[in-house]
Amino acid sequence: FWMDLFTVFPWDLIGFSSIRAVQFCRLLRMVRLVRVIKLCNRWHSRVGISYAMLNITKCAALTLGVLHWITCAWGWVALSSADGDVETWLTKYLGDNFDERPYVGASDVYSLAMYFSVMTLP
Repeated sequence: FWMDLFTVFPWDLIGFSSIRAVQFCRLLRMVRLVRVIKLCNRWHSRVGISYAMLNITKCAALTLGVLHWITCAWGWVALSSADGDVETWLTKYLGDNFDERPYVGASDVYSLAMYFSVMTLP
């Protein structure tokens, strides 16, 4: 707990602005990853999941993570360019009456971007 608190504390706000020292403090937090890996290995040996199932689960989690990031990036491209007269995939999809449509929420854009990401995922 104390290491986490120490590494996420905003030291630059209280005048401790040495960037190398702050980066070193945050690097200390990476030491905890070793403990997490050991904990995962211990859990794997207790539960007894086969390595095939573990690899499938890792692959699925990695695919979903990458899919989420691609979706967020694709949605950001549409929303960041939609302010001006630039035509984006979102304005093209919604048609000519983009400004007259009812509110298009973030979940709608995310769903559309997710659909595109899934369909184009290699």
